[in-house]
Amino acid sequence: MQYKSFAFFVFLWTVFSLIAKGQSVTDPTFRLTDRKGWISVGHHHNYDDYLSSVLYKGTVLAAGVEQTKLYSASWPYMAKYEGARFSVSSDQNPAKNANMAQGELECFYGAHFVYPVSDNLKLNIGAYSQLDLGARSLLKNSNNPLNVVANTDFWISLRGLYRLSLWGRDFVFIEHFSTPVFGVMFSPKYTELYYDIHYVDDYSGNFVLTTYGLRNQFRNDFSISFPVGRCTFSLGYVLERAVCNVNKLESRMLSSSFQIGFRKKLYSFKGKQSIPVMFISSDF
Repeated sequence: MQYKSFAFFVFLWTVFSLIAKGQSVTDPTFRLTDRKGWISVGHHHNYDDYLSSVLYKGTVLAAGVEQTKLYSASWPYMAKYEGARFSVSSDQNPAKNANMAQGELECFYGAHFVYPVSDNLKLNIGAYSQLDLGARSLLKNSNNPLNVVANTDFWISLRGLYRLSLWGRDFVFIEHFSTPVFGVMFSPKYTELYYDIHYVDDYSGNFVLTTYGLRNQFRNDFSISFPVGRCTFSLGYVLERAVCNVNKLESRMLSSSFQIGFRKKLYSFKGKQSIPVMFISSDF
């Protein structure tokens, strides 16, 4: 049953990726790319009862890049969404005699349907697939246990963008909420050691199909973009929470971070036609 569920998820992920990829090979006359790079720092809570039975609290540092591509040919209201994030965190237990360190890479790829409510307000509704790879380790003595983070999920994504003109400048307010609806997660079984998984070659039950109830997670990203000279800066606040209960093992994560970054628009076109004004002034 586990292998059938895994194969079904891989099939859905492949179909979705091919649909999104099909947009990129369309021969558009115009293309607009909105690219954002950022760093963030904030509070971080981490709990993993495979490693410890107490909650660890500390700091998280993250950096990432994401971009949205809007096409004007066959897909005038579709925008490809892709990017990557990398984060490291260091947390302490209440007794302050042990640390839990974690590093994680997140890569995502998907698409949004762009619905222009008005000239200044746009709604984005879409989905993306995300791959998470990393590890967390309990740093206490010479025998430091480690737990692998490896999962892929299908996320629903909602974004709202509102442009407000003040003091001769355009301020863009962006609210982005996303949550996974199903996925596949790697997890050791209760009381199972990684030695048993690797050397005994017993992977039965280690790849689990997750849905709501087993894995509840959301990410909320609010930011304000504004021009300063020739640059467009972005200030934001990111709140993320995850609760997993797989193979009788529970893990919880809460991250609250402030974000600073920059945005840049890239234009490209084919032929001798000029880029329409609606594209130059467009926000995703």
